[in-house]
Amino acid sequence: MNGALFDGIGFVGGLGEAKSRLRGARVLIVGAGGAGRTIAFALAEEGVAKIDLMDLSAESIAFTVAMVNTFRGEECAAAVDGSAGWDYDIVVNASPIGVKGDSIFPMPAAAIQPEMLIADIASLSEDTTLLRAAKAAGATVSDGNDMLLAQIRLMAGFAAGLPAGTTL
Repeated sequence: MNGALFDGIGFVGGLGEAKSRLRGARVLIVGAGGAGRTIAFALAEEGVAKIDLMDLSAESIAFTVAMVNTFRGEECAAAVDGSAGWDYDIVVNASPIGVKGDSIFPMPAAAIQPEMLIADIASLSEDTTLLRAAKAAGATVSDGNDMLLAQIRLMAGFAAGLPAGTTL
């Protein structure tokens, strides 16, 4: 029996033309659980310069930081708390913030700049608060539906017997 995870490569594939922004980018990922971890790994593979991580679980952050830094052979991932500011090229919400409960995204909407890429992996019928703020600021956005469509193409390829990561 074989299996594969498609969150990370699905996220990257779902960026479309915005994928060209990845190499050398400074990235913040909020959420270091399963999806956030695989997205961090995929972004490290794509050559981002820096991956900062926020999560309520210190253990999840530590595991993700160690995994990414070991893969890259350098210190490119780190835990952050927002106290150093919001100087990022790409911001990814890989947490349930905006989907359930009344949690507020840690990055203030006023910190979103037009040159940023803001992604929220929630696959919903309407934009999350984060994506609405990003659109209002003129930033490029990617939502969970972009990621989901890319994942479906990857899963179809895998189900057809193609190597994991190959679309049909």
